[in-house]
Amino acid sequence: MPISRSRTLSRPGQKTSTKARIRASSLLAIVLLVAAACSNSTLPGGARVNAADQRSQLDANGVAQPSNGTTPGAAGSLGAAGPLGAGGQTAAATGGESGAGGIQGVAATGGGASGSTVGITDNEITISVSAAFSGVYGQLSNQLFDVAATTWQKEVNSNGGIYGRQIKLVKVDNQGSADGAISACKEATSNGSFMVWNMTGAYVAEDACEDAAGMPVFDANPSAMDPSWRSVIALTLGTQFAPAEVSFVKSQYANAGNSKIGIIYTGDVARYASQYDAVSAALLQAGLQLVHSEKISQNQTSFVSQMSRMRDAGVQFVMLYVGLEAPGIIRDSQAIGYSPQYYAGPISGAATDLGARSTGPLYNGVIGTRPFTTSETPAYAQFIANVRKYNGDSAAASAQDFELPVYGAAVTIGKLLEVAGHDLTRESFVASAKEVQDYDNGYLVPFTLKGKAIPVGQAAVFPIGCCQSDNTWKSLGPAGEQF
Repeated sequence: MPISRSRTLSRPGQKTSTKARIRASSLLAIVLLVAAACSNSTLPGGARVNAADQRSQLDANGVAQPSNGTTPGAAGSLGAAGPLGAGGQTAAATGGESGAGGIQGVAATGGGASGSTVGITDNEITISVSAAFSGVYGQLSNQLFDVAATTWQKEVNSNGGIYGRQIKLVKVDNQGSADGAISACKEATSNGSFMVWNMTGAYVAEDACEDAAGMPVFDANPSAMDPSWRSVIALTLGTQFAPAEVSFVKSQYANAGNSKIGIIYTGDVARYASQYDAVSAALLQAGLQLVHSEKISQNQTSFVSQMSRMRDAGVQFVMLYVGLEAPGIIRDSQAIGYSPQYYAGPISGAATDLGARSTGPLYNGVIGTRPFTTSETPAYAQFIANVRKYNGDSAAASAQDFELPVYGAAVTIGKLLEVAGHDLTRESFVASAKEVQDYDNGYLVPFTLKGKAIPVGQAAVFPIGCCQSDNTWKSLGPAGEQF
């Protein structure tokens, strides 16, 4: 079953073989490419160096603005709020109290028996999992599903399910393409599923289509959120981390409040470009010295010219919003005798163990932030133990830190289903989820939707530093929105 506020886990982690690390390296590349492909279909053009500019239909916080004739109609109204009783059981809509271990929930009085119960039986909850399960991404997307998502499914089902209902996961192939995203929506909304989990971040078109059908959507990492959506919940939206990142830059972890700052970002990957927009604007608003920016291309191999210009601009603190290009950036900087302080942004390959391991000693001293824990923590050890218990030793041997967010997202979905209570409907699920506050499963930063105009659960980050003896990231302290 999902765990809450887990900080007392103690099983040791496992080392991985060279073969497993190669498989993991390929998997991360695919995950980043899938996310990039989804992002690129939703935002026009590359990011601009001028932080005051904004991309069409996207505000400075990464929130999509409505466009004429394209936004889905509003869903019906939801019921009134109701607290949870002891142990997280749903209390009466009036007179109930929040009990120990409970999370504030919503009793959808407009739902209940009259709400949609598609995908729910007395014994089962069916969830569509959308990802690129075919084509060039297929084999490795399936591995991500098999290692992380099914571990959670087997764990929940082995412990009696959620209110006695077993979890059934149905793969829906979005093919990593715009056309595939619409096909995935049509399949998910007609295959008898209760909700959709967009496992690696979806095309905005898929989220919009599923929302228009009144289907609950849990998107791991969309490139944008439309404020008109009524049924889409996001775990993470990269631009929402900008305030925490600026606080980190000014904190004792980075000590860069008085430094000349530069940013290098992958301009043809919209996810990174939108992060650049948000962070650069936040730095300037905070009065920090953003003096230079460089845009690179996905899969670029040489960075000497970009880093030479960074050096010539006097940049002392370089912020990375890139994927697997990070090792090459640091390598080429060293080659020209340039050694600034490097920072890895939270939704990037640079902040994973793959980036650190593939770079080796040159990565020592790099700092960063991310919304999931590091491999030396008890929570990560528990993740590995759970993979081993429910999926076997071979799956545990291939598990890596970048698979942890998928598992953590699944655990969060399980908690949201619990909070909605036994009398589950699509309407009550969405309504109760939007009342969740400070849910901490130990694997990810705390998740809060209560009081938010745009339902994105994560805003805090873990401060991290590199490296441990095995060239993996380590935690520098607790997660926070302010440091």
